[in-house]
Amino acid sequence: KAHITEDEWPLQIVLLNRPKGSFTKAHYHVNERPPEVKTRHQVLICQRGAVEVGVYTKEGEALGEVVLRPGDLVLCLEGHSVRFLEDGTKVVEIKQGPFPETDAADKVELR
Repeated sequence: KAHITEDEWPLQIVLLNRPKGSFTKAHYHVNERPPEVKTRHQVLICQRGAVEVGVYTKEGEALGEVVLRPGDLVLCLEGHSVRFLEDGTKVVEIKQGPFPETDAADKVELR
């Protein structure tokens, strides 16, 4: 078991690599306190095709970009852009909730 993200972050990524037959008993995770962050974190997972994810600060400063191919993922902490590079690209987005009622209420555009 390897923690990829900081333990304090409200959305965490953990890699599990265990031998065949390993078993985890049924469980749930306790939330002792609400997250204290200004942005909702999200994970983008490329299932098919290719997508370029631009990485930005909340202030709009471009930090770089990463191209995701099948099986790749990125955890977005602040600003980001998404450009689909191939037809048929499929990306799964996992984001902290609860979600606002409209798409406009969910976003602050940087550019």
